[in-house]
Amino acid sequence: MLLVHQNTGVTDYIKIEALKFAKLGYTTIVPNLYEMLGFPAPTHIHTGREIQAKSSDAEFVRVISEGWRYLNSRPDVDRSRIAVAGYCTGGEIAPRG
Repeated sequence: MLLVHQNTGVTDYIKIEALKFAKLGYTTIVPNLYEMLGFPAPTHIHTGREIQAKSSDAEFVRVISEGWRYLNSRPDVDRSRIAVAGYCTGGEIAPRG
């Protein structure tokens, strides 16, 4: 399962959501899209909207696709049960990746 975080970035909430899927037996990753776009920070809770304004949808699709390729490359992933889901803005952009 590839989870795409909301505009606040990788928060405890999205980590808990990932843990729920992992407990169901899914290899679950949440790529930090903001970090992958070159915006390192301990948290993006207050800067996520600003980063979104500076970044194109195409840039987000590119880094989501990187996460997707990484997930597909893992030996513990059952490719017949692979999925992507997003929260908030991630839900809007994820299907494009």
